Amino acid sequence: MKAKFVRDDAECIVKPPDPDQTHFVEKMRNGRIRPICFWNKGAVVTFPRAYHLVQCGICEPADAECEEAADMTPEMMEAAQKAHVRLKRGIHHTDNERYERGELVGYNPDGSDIPGPNAATFDDDEDDDDEEDDNEEE
Repeated sequence: MKAKFVRDDAECIVKPPDPDQTHFVEKMRNGRIRPICFWNKGAVVTFPRAYHLVQCGICEPADAECEEAADMTPEMMEAAQKAHVRLKRGIHHTDNERYERGELVGYNPDGSDIPGPNAATFDDDEDDDDEEDDNEEE
């Protein structure tokens, strides 16, 4: 059964058979920085339960056997891939809609939002204008 990686941030937990399918990134692990092996996007892996990688949104089926075992429509696979991205970014389930609308992209270490491209912005000048309008009406 074969599956193809749709992302490049899936860690290798076994020694890959083909080094051309992987890359290394320096990461902090156990208090020290060391190279960690990741699968390349587009790498194809043969694994008895490759369909699990499809169901988790990390891969797409690369053969009919995997497609049948995963038992997912293209829409379901797309939803699983989006859910995987949210999970990797640590998006809380109550913020899924805000994340999808682009209002936030993640969280700061203190738990506050990292605003996305569609986040609402409030200018102090706009508030002052509203107060002036209110005063004119009186």
